[in-house]
Amino acid sequence: MHTNKTRSQFLELRAQGWSLARIAAQIRVSKTTLLDWNRQLADEIHTLRALEREALHEKILSSHQDDLGRLAKLHDAVEQELASRKLNEVPTEKLFRLAADLRQQINFAHTNSQLLQKQTPSVPDGLTRSERLRRNMDLVRALRGLPPVVSDQETVKEQSSSPPSTPSVSSET
Repeated sequence: MHTNKTRSQFLELRAQGWSLARIAAQIRVSKTTLLDWNRQLADEIHTLRALEREALHEKILSSHQDDLGRLAKLHDAVEQELASRKLNEVPTEKLFRLAADLRQQINFAHTNSQLLQKQTPSVPDGLTRSERLRRNMDLVRALRGLPPVVSDQETVKEQSSSPPSTPSVSSET
């Protein structure tokens, strides 16, 4: 029998796109067991993969927005330099070309950013990624008639906060 921690590792690695053979070598579980888990946990794996894609999408969008901001600042600096120069100076022509190139790069980055924003998965729940992951996994488990996954930390908290059990004495004689 395998621990919940081992199954959780399987879920995480499978959601990240690892092959069953690679996971078997990593967590030292037979490939046959992993095939069974893969079938049993298909919905959870699908949900986790969707969350991985969402996180990657957010990272790419953030990177595009950073690039757009950087290009805009650089363009502003070039425009300021152009405004301070006289048109009879030779390097001005090069600055005009640079400004045009930067404008083109900004337009391209802005277009890409708009496309990414249109594709953004809506997440109106206000949960963090890990909270959403836990909620989705619990929903999938509930649909299958299984209890929610309890982490080792929650189990320890429950055991330490509950009073020690005392055997009940029956009054029947």
